[in-house]
Amino acid sequence: MWKMLGLLLICALLSPSQGKTPAIRSIYNRAATHNIMLSGTLHDGLLQNLLKERIVLPDINIGGLLGPGGKISGIKIASVQLTGYSLVFRPEINGGDVIADIKLEITGNALLGASSLIKISLELKSKVTAGLANFSEGTYDVIIHGCDCQFGAIDISILRSSLPASVLSTIRESITSNIDRQICPVMTVVLNGVKQLVLATINVDLPFGSYGTLKYQLAELPTITDTFVEFDISADFELAEGGLLSIPNDTVFINLPSIQSYSYFQSLHPAFLNMVMSVIGNMEPQEFNCTLDAGSTIKWKVLYLKLLHLHGHLVNAANDKAVAQVAVQTEVFSNNGNESSSPILIMRDSMNLTTAFSVLDGRLALALSMDSQDQQLDSSSVGISKGPSFVPHCNSLLEERILSLLNGRLRDGIPVPSILGTGWVNASASVVEGALVLCV
Repeated sequence: MWKMLGLLLICALLSPSQGKTPAIRSIYNRAATHNIMLSGTLHDGLLQNLLKERIVLPDINIGGLLGPGGKISGIKIASVQLTGYSLVFRPEINGGDVIADIKLEITGNALLGASSLIKISLELKSKVTAGLANFSEGTYDVIIHGCDCQFGAIDISILRSSLPASVLSTIRESITSNIDRQICPVMTVVLNGVKQLVLATINVDLPFGSYGTLKYQLAELPTITDTFVEFDISADFELAEGGLLSIPNDTVFINLPSIQSYSYFQSLHPAFLNMVMSVIGNMEPQEFNCTLDAGSTIKWKVLYLKLLHLHGHLVNAANDKAVAQVAVQTEVFSNNGNESSSPILIMRDSMNLTTAFSVLDGRLALALSMDSQDQQLDSSSVGISKGPSFVPHCNSLLEERILSLLNGRLRDGIPVPSILGTGWVNASASVVEGALVLCV
């Protein structure tokens, strides 16, 4: 049955399609997107290191102003401070304006007869207009539509000396003109670096216990609107024993709820949950003895039961709740006491299990509880009239055995991606408009 299940899902995967159905849709409002971009810009000193490494400031000759030999050499950016950062969404280019307020501390050696240390403090505002385009295989291009740099206050000081206004003007002009020529290429590299950091948290392989690995990948070009950014993420399940499961490509995605007052949320497709549940919920046949109560009207006091998992676990998300549907076959035998048994009856049980969701340490945890059962008698060696007397005993056993088994496997949770700078601390989980939605 296990191999057949995998074959069916793989066949669905191989059907012709123009692209993968997203397993997850992630929506981030302006504030959350700002935090993602800012986190990436500051990650491991990305902005600071690139500005210090890539902006080259040449020596400044000032001999004609202060006499022969006057020169400022060894000029370099000593430190970088990001004093402000903002975003303006521009959906017409599927992008926006990235505005960074930066303070640079620049040092050098002033050769004015004797060597002195020169310090330059400079404030600037960089504005880069960029859009996202050309999606292919989990990545995209950052297209630069414009770049501008405006300079603010510049303070120049020299140890144990002072400089005339003409020299200060020459230094200021040299520093600003060279930075102005180089800042835009550097900021372009910064934006591409942020893109790589974001994709590294989307295109991830997350181990999933002994079952295998969930392989997530950006499914489409991110969409930028006036109010939010949307990331569509596909998911494959690489099984530990071999094989790859995916959501069928022709699956229709659910509608997105309004972001309302949330900073960001993830909407998980029911087909994704079904793919995962089909693996971790797959049950081997269960065999066990059952001792009946002393007051039971059944003549056998010890029964031998065999549970066979038929199909499921189909998760239906509707009416603000999720229900997992499981079908099992129960074979009841009499325990003859001489290590032999005799068949009594076979029942089929369709169970609807209410599914509660929670988020813990970046993993989606599920807890199942019995909602309803529908049992049907398939065959009986004791007569149809006596078959129903077994139902209460089988009901309680099924609830105990099946729920214990499934909840034990689901307790550790399903790993889901968390885009750079965000997390699922204090997240709420609810069923909205046919999908499971995680909100922060």
